Amino acid sequence: MCRTESVSRKRQRRDLAEDDTPTRCLVTLVGSDWSASNAKKMAMRRDNVFVDCEVSVGGKSFAAHRLVLSAESDFFKAAFTSPMSEAATAHVTLHEVTPSIFDHLLDWMYTGTTDIAESALPDLLAASCRLQVDGVPAAIEECLIARLDASSALSSWKMGEELELPDLRDAAKEVALTCLPDLVASADFASISAACLEELLSSEQLRVADESVVYGALKTWHSQQMTSWDRRQQMTDEDLGKLLRCVRWTLLTAATMQEVNEDPMVTGHPEGFRIVALAFQAPFFKLPTPQVRSASPLRFADLRQGMSVRLLDDLAYIEAQCNSIVEGASKKAGWSLTKERATPSLAGKTVTIEAVNVESQGAKASFGGGVFVYPHTVLHRP
Repeated sequence: MCRTESVSRKRQRRDLAEDDTPTRCLVTLVGSDWSASNAKKMAMRRDNVFVDCEVSVGGKSFAAHRLVLSAESDFFKAAFTSPMSEAATAHVTLHEVTPSIFDHLLDWMYTGTTDIAESALPDLLAASCRLQVDGVPAAIEECLIARLDASSALSSWKMGEELELPDLRDAAKEVALTCLPDLVASADFASISAACLEELLSSEQLRVADESVVYGALKTWHSQQMTSWDRRQQMTDEDLGKLLRCVRWTLLTAATMQEVNEDPMVTGHPEGFRIVALAFQAPFFKLPTPQVRSASPLRFADLRQGMSVRLLDDLAYIEAQCNSIVEGASKKAGWSLTKERATPSLAGKTVTIEAVNVESQGAKASFGGGVFVYPHTVLHRP
């Protein structure tokens, strides 16, 4: 491939004066196949051709070229140019990195690509950040974000914070806010930090069927901390107090509040009862009181004829809920072709309930010229 650039007349005159050869343009040549060149460099490394450094990882030694490692990694550049023993001996010993992971990093540094098991991506990400290998963190971050779900949200959130990858952290949090029950059932939930849990439970964007899900999640996490000596030592009364304030106590049912009155998590905390009592006093004294979370659906018991509600803007979730028998219902709200066509233009819009439908635990209203029933799980306050 060839790229041509014009040269100024002044430059042309200068060139003519120097060698009497007319120079009218600059020609840039660009190779069309770098993969072959990269493969040759990799072969030279594996055959120990012109290698001039050694990296020891977990008892295994890797021969390589200082030029390549320094060009692709700021860590190695510093190691080979600083007044340290690594520069003099051309030998670097790495800790907290496994030989297999470093082998993948070498593949990347020499060829710009590597094939790795999905389960090993977090380890490769951590190693590439530590060794400051160009391009790897961004490539893995993009890959992890594309694969985020309830099973990986918490670990990815933690990883994003520890490695200072804000895009991964924010994407993981966004997923976590939509699937709290699944998070509670995951193996990672017990190890979530108090600060991370507070950020999750206090969010207006937390999507839960009702506030009892939030209380249940906190109760489960607290129980998990109490059954582990290490985690129990890390949890302070201040941490738990902040978490107790995340629960919107006035939204719990009378039956759940009876459970709260006997809950050691509340009764055993120095300010437990006070936190709950103040939550119930706020409406009485006309103080600002947290309402139903804006991202959480209304309870069926909250629905009333003539009430204004807003349809959720997640089309896939709406369809799934209409095709499911939601808790307390005896039948599905249903999903027809007409409903499928009308719903995209209704998502996020506010309508008035014409009738409450007990069988589907939803509401009937006129939507775009048609009358449809949607379950309460996709209806929110305006």
